[in-house]
Amino acid sequence: MYKGKFASFGLVAACLAITPAFAGDIGTTKADVNKNLSVVLKWVAGTLDSYGDAKVTYTGKPITFKTTHHVPKVSGLAKSQLKGYAILEKMSGGKIKVNDTWSKTVHGAKGGRKAVRTGLSDHAPCFSLYTAKDYNMVHGLGLPFMFRNAHEAVATAETLYPKYLKKEHERFPGVKIARVAHTSPYHLFTQRPVRNLADIKGMKIRAGGGNHSKIIGALGATQVSMPLASAYTAMQRGT
Repeated sequence: MYKGKFASFGLVAACLAITPAFAGDIGTTKADVNKNLSVVLKWVAGTLDSYGDAKVTYTGKPITFKTTHHVPKVSGLAKSQLKGYAILEKMSGGKIKVNDTWSKTVHGAKGGRKAVRTGLSDHAPCFSLYTAKDYNMVHGLGLPFMFRNAHEAVATAETLYPKYLKKEHERFPGVKIARVAHTSPYHLFTQRPVRNLADIKGMKIRAGGGNHSKIIGALGATQVSMPLASAYTAMQRGT
């Protein structure tokens, strides 16, 4: 049985915005939203009548699937992923057991790719902006105003992936991409009001790297490279 290493790559949107992005209208009331998203909500809750008709033919001992992340287990992202892991175990008929580790225990925000390559993890998040020099084609998806929302960006990335992006991401033997993610446009949090471009001149702004840093520099600000999780404490310290 093939056992590959999987990385979830984040293609971080290299743009600043004052509003989040959404994939179209999903309803004007809570009832409308719940109705329109009912399948997704049932999937996450584990209450769908069917999770596919794939027959599990593997008869050996349960396979341990090691997944690692730098965010704490109490975070919203972790809670969402934990639900997915529970459903994965259910869909495998108990033949996959997920061993999850959080809070930088195995690696930090930049270390997911190395953890997968070296066998410390079977599944970890990897961010192309944090190691921007290692990639080329994928950075085109992070240019400003390319997409209206993150969902369009993900759909585009997954369409282009096999022909244009796969080679530079899967050049490490045994490493495969489990999914491609893309953030919504960023908010700009500052300690003083920014009402026009002149107000941003000389400000120190957190940057993930790559195009993100270049865009911040083009606005006249000073780029400070750091993982997103460190941004809040950096603002408190004034760094």
